[in-house]
Amino acid sequence: MGLSPTDRLLLACLAPQADGQRIVGLLENGVDWPLFQAKAQEQQVAPLAFFTLSREGLLPRLPPAYREQGRRQYLFSVAQSLALFGELDRVLVALERAGVPSIPLKGSVLGDTLYPD
Repeated sequence: MGLSPTDRLLLACLAPQADGQRIVGLLENGVDWPLFQAKAQEQQVAPLAFFTLSREGLLPRLPPAYREQGRRQYLFSVAQSLALFGELDRVLVALERAGVPSIPLKGSVLGDTLYPD
């Protein structure tokens, strides 16, 4: 069983090196936006999908309701990430001062490595 057009669009939006032309082509095939949003939320990637669509200048192609919901989710995600990075920095500084070596490998550090924007 192959992927649906909605699944293909979601996966294209999540690629670290997203291909804007491919995304445009997928948008032109028609998108089930409620399903796209539901899948993106279920997988907890809605903010990243919105960011990719925004970065590629494709927000005008989205229905207004999805645009607004995506914007809110993205801004909430940015605020959460900033708080987590702040906490990570505080913990790393405390470990360094205590002479405890540390190497952050997951979470915020991995996300920043894969998606530096």
